[in-house]
Amino acid sequence: MSRAQAFFQRHPAIRDALLWALPAIAFGFALRALLLAYQPYAFWSSDAESYYAFAHRLVTEGIASIPQKRRYLYPILVLPVKLLPGAPLQWIALLQHAMGLLTIIPLAYAVRKIFVGWKWWVVPATALYAGLPVILWYEHELLSEAFFFASIVWTFAAWTAWCGRLQRGDRAPIVWWICFGCLALCVLTKPAARFLWPGLLVGMVYVRAWRFLRWPQWLACAALFGVMLTVGEPGQAARLLYSSAFPLTVLDSPRHADLKAEIAPMVRASRARLDYYYLEDDGPKHFLRGDYREGNFPAWQALDKKDIKALNRAMRDMALEALFTQPHLFVYIAVQRAVGSLNWTEFKLNRFEPTYQSANLRDAYDSWAKKGETRKLSQFASAYGVTSPAGSPPPFSDIQSRVEPAGREVPARWLAQYVQTVTPWGTFVADPETGDFKRTLWQLTPTLLGWWLIVGCVFAWALPWLRGTLGVWLIVAIGYAVTVHLLGSGSARFFAAAWPPLLLALFAPLDGLYALIARRFSSK
Repeated sequence: MSRAQAFFQRHPAIRDALLWALPAIAFGFALRALLLAYQPYAFWSSDAESYYAFAHRLVTEGIASIPQKRRYLYPILVLPVKLLPGAPLQWIALLQHAMGLLTIIPLAYAVRKIFVGWKWWVVPATALYAGLPVILWYEHELLSEAFFFASIVWTFAAWTAWCGRLQRGDRAPIVWWICFGCLALCVLTKPAARFLWPGLLVGMVYVRAWRFLRWPQWLACAALFGVMLTVGEPGQAARLLYSSAFPLTVLDSPRHADLKAEIAPMVRASRARLDYYYLEDDGPKHFLRGDYREGNFPAWQALDKKDIKALNRAMRDMALEALFTQPHLFVYIAVQRAVGSLNWTEFKLNRFEPTYQSANLRDAYDSWAKKGETRKLSQFASAYGVTSPAGSPPPFSDIQSRVEPAGREVPARWLAQYVQTVTPWGTFVADPETGDFKRTLWQLTPTLLGWWLIVGCVFAWALPWLRGTLGVWLIVAIGYAVTVHLLGSGSARFFAAAWPPLLLALFAPLDGLYALIARRFSSK
């Protein structure tokens, strides 16, 4: 006990973070308990198999193979969960929600270190994060998002601690290594972590990191950057990149002219509605994902059958050609998607409905059964803890009875009321779509809350005590939110990683006012 007291005396910010995080932890626990009461299993999404396959095949077949698309960390973390008694998806839901609650502590620490009037802001700031529907849900899926979001918050908090030590003239190598370790968790979890680097480089320049870092630290950064390049699947990256650049395809170029000729009508149609492409990119995205195998696209089909890698390279070539020809329009599409994903209303709340899992899983199950994909059915059933005789998949009713437990109406109704109440309050710009009306980027005018967020971002750089921490991480967050949409459609899921610094930016103007008032009173 005396050692703990001595530790907290040396590190009062950690003590305060633990204490002041408790209200948000209690609030977040209540929400997660409601969700688990009527959806006790993590959701098996369309991407779940690629995360689960490594653990399942290693345990059942003795084959160790991580899909290139899902390197490295999360599939490995699923392995010990697979070895636990009971259903892996039930454990994943419990463990990811527990991790989400623990992540409130480093966020509270960041508030404690960043703001002058932190006692006023720490409870509402952490409660906002704990109750954000998009964060709550992705802790409930077999996806790497929950771990990715958490590792970003931990990196943010560690950066805040490091900057605080730098201001006192301390190089703080141990704190820096903690920050580096948290960043490594991000990088080794999702390829999207590479979009954090531009903002972090700005931060390193701002704090003049070369004055404090030594060669082992620079070498570690270079090694991590090199490892980052091995994360992700080149073929998928090519498809995603070209789905963004699709309306900018240079049709009069001779490069891959046969492929371009077959998609020219689609390209012209997308280009004619470029201002709405961020709302209408499903057609090109599905085409590049494989819809070209149907219809009159002989050149695409021939290259697909002959060499799929060559087709992926062709998509990459056409994307880069379009990007370098009209880079401003390529960035314009990314900004469209990022701004269009800003509102909390863009997150589909039907995920919280009690029948959501069974309704979505039934189609996948029937498709696998019809195609005789026994391996997928085996993985799917084992994730839900359902066993059946070898060679015969369990009836879907066995799984449905697990994801739809009896007596779930009350917690489902309470959580539905919560998410339906708080979601409209997260409207930062005019909704991209209202009925049949679609808005261009220039029509997405900020709401009062949106203007407040803009003012908060300005204050984060205007106020000197916020600049090196919150100011830097707003550049990290905004840079991530824009660049991640260079390779993907607009999505609340992609945008969610940017929310921790953005939520804190809402309190920056209030902290400036608080500091001004406190200074006036202290001078009297």
